[in-house]
Formats: sequence, C-alpha cells, structure tokens
Amino acid sequence: MKFFLFIVYLSVASLFLQLPAFAASRYDILYMRPNPAGGAHFSVLDAKTLKQWRSTFGTSAGYSYGAFDLKAGTVEQFSVVDHLFVQYFYGAVGLTDWLEAGFDMPVVWYERFKNPDIAAPSASRITNAGDLKIQLKGRLLDYENFGLAMAGFIQPQTGKASTFLGNENFSGGALLAMDVKASDRFIGSLNAGATFRNHVIYRNVDFQHLFNLGAAADIRIYKGLHIQSEMRNSTPLDNPWKNKATAVLEADGGLAWHVGDSGFTVRGLAGGGFYHGLGSPTVRGTLAVSYLVPEEKKLTLTQPSPIPSTLRQDSGHASLGTGKGEGVKKNLAGNAVHFAFDSTKITKTESAEFDEIVAFLKAHPEIKKLRLEGHADLTGTEQVNMAISIARANRVKDYLIKHGVSGVKFAVVGFGESRPKAPNKTRKGRAQNRRVEFVVE
Repeated sequence: MKFFLFIVYLSVASLFLQLPAFAASRYDILYMRPNPAGGAHFSVLDAKTLKQWRSTFGTSAGYSYGAFDLKAGTVEQFSVVDHLFVQYFYGAVGLTDWLEAGFDMPVVWYERFKNPDIAAPSASRITNAGDLKIQLKGRLLDYENFGLAMAGFIQPQTGKASTFLGNENFSGGALLAMDVKASDRFIGSLNAGATFRNHVIYRNVDFQHLFNLGAAADIRIYKGLHIQSEMRNSTPLDNPWKNKATAVLEADGGLAWHVGDSGFTVRGLAGGGFYHGLGSPTVRGTLAVSYLVPEEKKLTLTQPSPIPSTLRQDSGHASLGTGKGEGVKKNLAGNAVHFAFDSTKITKTESAEFDEIVAFLKAHPEIKKLRLEGHADLTGTEQVNMAISIARANRVKDYLIKHGVSGVKFAVVGFGESRPKAPNKTRKGRAQNRRVEFVVE
C-alpha cells in the first residue's frame, strides 16, 4: 500500500510538469509555511504521522521586515513589501496509522506594498488571503531511531497574486522527509523535494520549477522545553543557486514548550534570510500555538515483548492476604507486561501469555481491587508518553474484562516517562520502561 502511495505521488508530480507554458509575472512570497500536523518542528516536516482519526490544529502569527525586495545581485533595486504580518490557520487528521491529510491557510492582515510597475508608487496597505495548501503525508519507514515519509501537496490559487500573496495559477509538489533520532533528547529532520508551477518571468527573475531543501533540529533541554532551529533553501531546478534573485536561504531558531500533558505546544522563532529572493525577509519573527487532540485507547502497535510465563509474587510487596486485615499487594507476571516502541496492542501471539494472568485472577476471587500502572520510555514528548502509558493500561484492562475477569474493580494510572525502571540510554533499558505493572490492593 505504501509503495502504491509512492507511485501516486510521482504520478501527480508528473501532471504538474505538464502545466501550461504561458509565463506568469507574479509569484507567492509566503514562503515559511507551518507543518499542518504540528510535529517536531514548525515548518520542516518530520517523518511521523498522526494515528488514525487523531487530529491537531493550530495557528501562527508572523511578522517580516524587508519581506520582498527586487534585487540585482546583492544590490536592492526596489522594496516591494517592507512590512508583512501574516497569520496561518492549520490542521491535520490521521486517515490511517501511516497516512495523514492536512492544510494550512494564510491570512495577511497587513502588507505594506509598493507596486513595482508604477513610477514612484505610494505604499498601499493590503489585507487579503494567501494560497491554500492541502497536503497528504504517508509514513514509509518507522524505526526507533530513523523514519522516512513522503508528502505531496497542492496549492489552488486563493491569494492575491497582484501583490505577491499567491501564484497566478495552480501549483503543487512533493518531498521526502527523513528523521534521525541520535538520542532521547535530540531529533534531526531533513526535507528534499520540488514545487511545480508555471514559468515566471519578471525583471531579473526567471524560473519555473523549484528544488526545495529543509533541515531542522530539536533538542530537549528540560522536561517539555526544547531548543529548535530550522533552515530552508529554495532554488530553480534548471539553474540551481546561480541567481540570488531566484534563491531563498533562511535560518530561524527559538524555543518550543510542550505544556505538560495538555496537548498544547507553544513555539517562538526568530531569524532571517541570507539570500532575499522569492520572499525571504531580512528579519522574521513567528509565534505559534497548536493543540494535539488527546489520543484514544487504540494506537498503532508493533509486536510486544513476550511476557514471562511464570506468574510470581514480587518480593518487594507483602504476600497475598486472607482477608483478615493483612495488606494485600502483589505484582503479576514478573512485575510488568512489556510493550514495543510506540505500542499498546496485544497480538494473538502474545495473548496466550495474558491468558495466564486471566486464569490467575479467576483462581483468586479474593482479589477485589487491581491497579494497572502504565509507563513509557523517554522517547517522544511528555504529553505523548503520558497518553500512551494510560492507553497501555486501558488496553490491558479491556483485555482482562473481555476474557471474563469479573468482580474486580480496576484502577488505571498512567505515569508516562516519570518512573523509569531502567536507564533510557540503551534500547534494552527503554524496552523495560515500556510496561504495565499489576498491583493488587
């Protein structure tokens, strides 16, 4: 299925190569667009996709100074847009566990525009929309420390092309997104792709299709606080990096705060362009807020680690009591049931091991209260780890009830990444931390 998606992307891209050959004189300067799904970075795509029917939405506000200058080499000829304030509204939803659809829509609240086609023009204040962007992203590879995805997008003309807030025709493109997770605190992403559009000829600007590059890094420095940096580059496919008037090179950096387990993420970025062609500003500042809708119980899973076949009492707890006042506490299955990375599913292969737990609980009707404590490793954000730890505990609870455990009052608790049982620095340690513990009270 994923290979089929790859072929669809290539087929759609080939259609854009057949765009009408007439030359346009305007092009879109709204260059730094948000990742519709939020993700690890603001504008550079990561390789993760939303789980099926999970959704996210957000908004960002950005100010640019020196937003668009016509230049001859490095010499400014004319300042077309010197001040620009734009707000993006964006969102995404998971269609499957590996495919998501998203959009972003820019609204320009203030553009100080001077028409370069008029001698000694006065500045006009423009309020208008930009071009809508619709995106489909599919995850191709998903390993613990490496991921690969492919995204395709289209941009119908909804913006005001006469003031460089949109293209003069339909455009679109595709890109590959790659993630590398060097540690639990660092993730780096690379993007490479192309935008296909009509030929543009305007003054010293002459280009058609664009080659796009992006790179980003995210470093967690304290709980939900992250340092972020991004770089974007765009240049004509047929004449790369030859003319600064048709090239973009911009870098931004700042902070991101994942607000506990609330689902909210707040980002602040600032930076500017090294090349100022095609709308890369002298200075740019961006503030963004996004919300990830809480995850439901059902998550995409790979195969869980096997459960110890021998049920034993944990030596750190008191023995099972007789109901005469003794403290009754016991852990089952060697203290915990373990799960694979980003996993909660109990597969048919492993369900036989869970049946031992079911048999044990049915054989001990004196057990009236069972606390299921879910845990996660340090990989991922704090709120995602909290959600998956609760989902794992709920999955175990549902399994026990479905297989006939009755007369037991369940308490489900999620601890996220806060109570590791082993160091998170190694793969083995992280595997031990992805668990649900059983405590009889």
